[in-house]
Amino acid sequence: MIGIRYIVDTNTWIDYLNASFKGELDYKSIIELEDIIIPSIIVSELKRVYTNNKKIEHKFQEDFNKIKDLPNVKIIDKITINVAIQAGELRSKLGIILKKSIKKYNEIQGKQKRKTNHHISLIDCIIISMAIANKAKVLSKDIDLIILSNPKMYNVPVEYHSLKNYIEPIYTH
Repeated sequence: MIGIRYIVDTNTWIDYLNASFKGELDYKSIIELEDIIIPSIIVSELKRVYTNNKKIEHKFQEDFNKIKDLPNVKIIDKITINVAIQAGELRSKLGIILKKSIKKYNEIQGKQKRKTNHHISLIDCIIISMAIANKAKVLSKDIDLIILSNPKMYNVPVEYHSLKNYIEPIYTH
């Protein structure tokens, strides 16, 4: 396991566990071969997704064990104070500035994929902050993170352009 360290976002884990890989990036290989860290907050999101879907609710423990049993996976139980502070600041600032970026994203995609009054979630900001703290990249299909991964295209203010270094987007068209 040489190379980049990744944080795999919730939606990407769901695809991996269901073997429904869509997109331009071979993220199955990344998940199985690269160093993966999982913030416990992603485990919470996974549990929420499984609990909200009665068809798969019973599979949570089995699927979570599959993730834990991957030899390259490390679960991080704690959010440090620095990560918490940075995440709160990101959420406060990005919640406002991403509105214009989401509008631009919708224009480029030719349809409204995300409401423009949407705010980036605090969980996504915690995940980004954990990626920064752990010198990792977030592997995600999340529209907010795709926008941040290509800041010039989506008119993200310059002071946030460095966030692209911590995101590995999965484009699914």
